[in-house]
Amino acid sequence: MPECGFVAEYLKLRGSEGRVYPDEWVRCLPHMPRGGAHASEWRLRARSARRLRHYLGQRTPLRLLEVGCGNGWLSHYLSLLPGTEVLGIDINGPELGQARRLFVRPNLSYRQTTLEDLSAGSFDCILFAASFQYFSGVPALLDACFRRLVRGGSVHIIDTHFYPTQKRAAARDRSAAYFARQNAVTMERYYQHHSFEELDAYHFRLCNPFSDRLRRLGGTVFPWIQIERPS
Repeated sequence: MPECGFVAEYLKLRGSEGRVYPDEWVRCLPHMPRGGAHASEWRLRARSARRLRHYLGQRTPLRLLEVGCGNGWLSHYLSLLPGTEVLGIDINGPELGQARRLFVRPNLSYRQTTLEDLSAGSFDCILFAASFQYFSGVPALLDACFRRLVRGGSVHIIDTHFYPTQKRAAARDRSAAYFARQNAVTMERYYQHHSFEELDAYHFRLCNPFSDRLRRLGGTVFPWIQIERPS
């Protein structure tokens, strides 16, 4: 997990982007209220959340971990599935406080901790939703996930860009310029530009295989990546 200095810089960036949402907005997510910030992005995230919940709903009972859950909206959304037990973790104390305040269910809990502090063999599914880009060292990260999955479990990554290797340098330059405009220059050290080539050693599949084709046609479509725990 990123070092603790990440949290202050991340929250500063979120504030400058208009992404620190009031309680009444967070309660509605993934459906952004009329006039809310970043509405087009939330339409995309609502679609991916809907597809994920439909997929997971066919695989209950399910013990699910969301890594980097932030304000908790997606952990809560998935906890509405019958037969699920959901844990959302993050090192971001302020957003976790909002999650605990807004989303209370007997099958849902939040914890300020890291993946490495959780017990082995505890989950059927580990989810990264708009958070995988804040982790470096993909092999070590996935190995840590696999140790905490039961046999037959899987990792899911949604709402994160993956780049062709030859385009990563240009993407880094764009991100650096963006962080500079937002007065959050040190975020450059935390934001990772992952590529599919980093996953070549693993048994993974695209659950939305047309995402790259749609992106080339001008849409913003994030890949949904499922990585199976090795036998």
